[in-house]
Order: sequence, then structure tokens, then C-alpha cells
Amino acid sequence: MHVIARRGLAATKIADIAATAGISVGNVYKYFRSKEDIFQALVESGQKECIELMLTKLCCLAQES
Repeated sequence: MHVIARRGLAATKIADIAATAGISVGNVYKYFRSKEDIFQALVESGQKECIELMLTKLCCLAQES
């Protein structure tokens, strides 16, 4: 995500993402069709983490009441 945040999605190349991750470009394409797919997966993962954190906090608050 850092390389996309620094350069922007349009300017980021698959090779940049692969180099940052320490993997080959071919390995990136094994799992993702495009950098847009990678970005979408990162956003969805972040959203999932955020929702899980909020639910955990809400459960803790409910138990304290």
C-alpha cells in the first residue's frame, strides 16, 4: 500500500509493487489481474480489519455496562 500511497495508483507499476513485496512480477499476476485488483484487495482487507476492531471495542463496551 505504501508504494501506491507515495506514487498514486496511476503512476505505480506492477513491477513497483512486486519489488516492494520482494516477489517477482509473474508471482503478482498469479494472484491478481491488475494493480486495480491489488488496490481493491488492500482496501477490502483494511475495511475488514477496521470493522473487526470496531466490533471488538463495542463488545468490550457492552460488557462494561
